[in-house]
Amino acid sequence: MSLFFKVHHKFGYDASFRESNTNAINAALEKFATQLRSETVIINSEQDFDDFRVEDVIFNFVNKRGLRNPPPGWLPGEIGVWISNVLALKEFLDKSTSDSDTCLLLESDVWLNLEGDVLCNCIEIWEGGIPCGWDFLNLYVAENWRYLFDPSIHEFSEGLVCKNYAEVHIPAILWSRKGALKMLNVANNLIHSPIDRQLFEDRSFEGYALKPEFHSNVSLWTSEALDNSTIQNSNIRILL
Repeated sequence: MSLFFKVHHKFGYDASFRESNTNAINAALEKFATQLRSETVIINSEQDFDDFRVEDVIFNFVNKRGLRNPPPGWLPGEIGVWISNVLALKEFLDKSTSDSDTCLLLESDVWLNLEGDVLCNCIEIWEGGIPCGWDFLNLYVAENWRYLFDPSIHEFSEGLVCKNYAEVHIPAILWSRKGALKMLNVANNLIHSPIDRQLFEDRSFEGYALKPEFHSNVSLWTSEALDNSTIQNSNIRILL
């Protein structure tokens, strides 16, 4: 089994923080995983989308009224996130050689608290808790979304993992080869919502998440958070 990864590095107002954090994530993961070199695509306008071309991938953006590329109501950034994620998954599928290979996609505002062998073992533990046939594991555990977790619906074991319950935002997500193939098929056929919403609404995906009572050792940070001395000096910081 091999692990591949990609940090999507869109740098905005907090560019210096995000760039240094991206470099730190890459350095930590490259010790035991293969970095993907796909592009982080920035779409700022409809013209950017019209100018964008990629071989072997067809993106079919529609909205629920069936209007075609790019439909009214889509934000340029939402389209850029879709394209960036699909390109990374395509490269993953091109490079991986085993059905047991996995791909970790991260945003540049994710902070990994663990390094080296400990982080590698943590990822193996996450994977070990997912049922066979899984498509993705959402590593996001948001404090203010815990109310979305319903044990009667999302609980299925006494382990770390539950059925996916988070409706939005996927700053850290682990993909199986099966799930990556399914995502490319979705991109070719019908992208009707931002990527996080589509994963939540599309019941054909076997999606899982870390239970809300468990900390994932993946942390979300912002430049505002780094100004908080309590967070700066904490081993936990803001937990996903």
